[in-house]
Amino acid sequence: MLSYSKPDWKPELAADTGWTIAQLQKHLRGQPYTLFRHGTCVVWPNGAPLTDEQSRQTLQRVAQGQPDFKIRKHPDGDLLVTFRGGVGGIMSGQLLKKNFSTLKTQALTQGFLANETLQLPKGEQADEMDLVAGLYIRARLFQDADDLVIVHPLHLRASWRYPEAVQRVEQTCVAFLAHDATIEQVQAALRQSEQEIVALDEKWLRALLCDAENKLEEILHTVSDDQRARTAHDVILHLLRSIQAPRDA
Repeated sequence: MLSYSKPDWKPELAADTGWTIAQLQKHLRGQPYTLFRHGTCVVWPNGAPLTDEQSRQTLQRVAQGQPDFKIRKHPDGDLLVTFRGGVGGIMSGQLLKKNFSTLKTQALTQGFLANETLQLPKGEQADEMDLVAGLYIRARLFQDADDLVIVHPLHLRASWRYPEAVQRVEQTCVAFLAHDATIEQVQAALRQSEQEIVALDEKWLRALLCDAENKLEEILHTVSDDQRARTAHDVILHLLRSIQAPRDA
């Protein structure tokens, strides 16, 4: 993992992935982009496709540069926060207003980088809503720079011998992390994909899926209802990282 200055803040309040994708499609006017699981997007330059690895490198370059941000408010109340290099994120105006007191406290106490001070053009005053939105999206950017899990688009990876099986697992894992799928649905996707993977040179992948499925089964039988999703989260996130990491074009 790369080392760079980052805030202590790791915001937990977040809009769901479906909302984020829909709003980015609207506010970016159809420009294609890569979206990471904490809401950071990397816009493809001139519409030319970026590989997953290129998107990750772009994201990490921005995180390493102690990123400043710009805010663009939209009539619907949402705020588009942008950094250099086509990297940014969108803050739900509704989420911000509903939770402003909590988010403001967290932003002002945990959202700044080490030795960072707020600098404004002479004569201007900080808009608190803008500042909190910017620090929030930046904190999520740093989470994505550490995490590097892509949730959109999920390509059919031609480099895999069984691309449909891999894509099924990837999509279901992403759905679980977005609270749109259950542990049982992830297990079902894993079992179906396991059955399709028969080549000897992909036995490591089958073993990876089988191991995750067994761990999820154990969680269902040994972990209390209120802790299952949190415990399964780590298993599923590890699986998704393992699938996405090894074979970028």
